[in-house]
Amino acid sequence: MAEAELCLIDSGTTNTILRDTRYFHTLTKKSGNIMTIARSNAHIVGIESATLVLPMGTQIFVKDALL
Repeated sequence: MAEAELCLIDSGTTNTILRDTRYFHTLTKKSGNIMTIARSNAHIVGIESATLVLPMGTQIFVKDALL
């Protein structure tokens, strides 16, 4: 059984940042940094569409998620 992961979803964010490749359909490598709301500098390694599946089966599609 897979370990549950905490994921906070905010529809008002500019970017969606995910920390695991399992959510991505494909991944286009892209190198860069992005400043988060906590003022930490996150390193970006890729961008592409992703799908998150909630506990009751609801799927959320994110067009341009960052890894």
